[in-house]
Amino acid sequence: MPPIPIQEQVPAIGLEFLVTYKEGSITPEIGLLKNLNTLHLVANQLNGSISPEIGQLSSFTLLALYTNNLNGHIPASVGNMTKMLRLFLYDNQLCGSIPQQLGNLTSLVELYMDSNSLSGPIPSTFGNLKYLTMLNMFQNKLSGPIPQQIGNLKSLNKLSLWGNYLSGPIPITTCGLTNLTLLHLYENKLSGPIPNELGNLKFISDMRLSENQLSGPIPASLGKLSELQYLYLSDNQLSGQIPE
Repeated sequence: MPPIPIQEQVPAIGLEFLVTYKEGSITPEIGLLKNLNTLHLVANQLNGSISPEIGQLSSFTLLALYTNNLNGHIPASVGNMTKMLRLFLYDNQLCGSIPQQLGNLTSLVELYMDSNSLSGPIPSTFGNLKYLTMLNMFQNKLSGPIPQQIGNLKSLNKLSLWGNYLSGPIPITTCGLTNLTLLHLYENKLSGPIPNELGNLKFISDMRLSENQLSGPIPASLGKLSELQYLYLSDNQLSGQIPE
């Protein structure tokens, strides 16, 4: 029996293919599933680019496309999916710059874009994502400074940007993210001093700043971090002793 055309199927609410080794690509017809709010196409063998028509699915709250072979750019139309709570695009071959329009996803709680080939700057519009608790963009080719607007993400628990080409200083605004438990900025090209104000991150348990171009003294304020279990500062140009 030939497949039923997608426009003749019953309205879909959620669609999942979890580790089922589906092959093929995400076609423009995905935009016809207007009632869809959850899509899991995880750990399959999907290839090709993400169709821009996916942005027509304005009721989406969760999109999981991780661990596939997807390539090409992230469509700017994803920014139309303003009810999105969780967006998982990690472990693909996505490339190009991150669309500024992702800053429109102001309900977003978790954003995973790591382990791709994304390049260019981190959009300053990410400062609009005030409910974000998890931001993973490690192991890409991101460059330029960490935007000052990252300090707007007051709900953030984990910030992982390691393994990129990020440069410039650690933004002082990062020190205002007082709910952080994990800060991974290692294997970048960050320079300048370690802000003394990082000692305000009272819940931080894992801080890794190694393999950058940081210089100056190690702030004594880091000794106040009572929850800190892991502190990696090696392969920089720092001076002084690690505070106890």
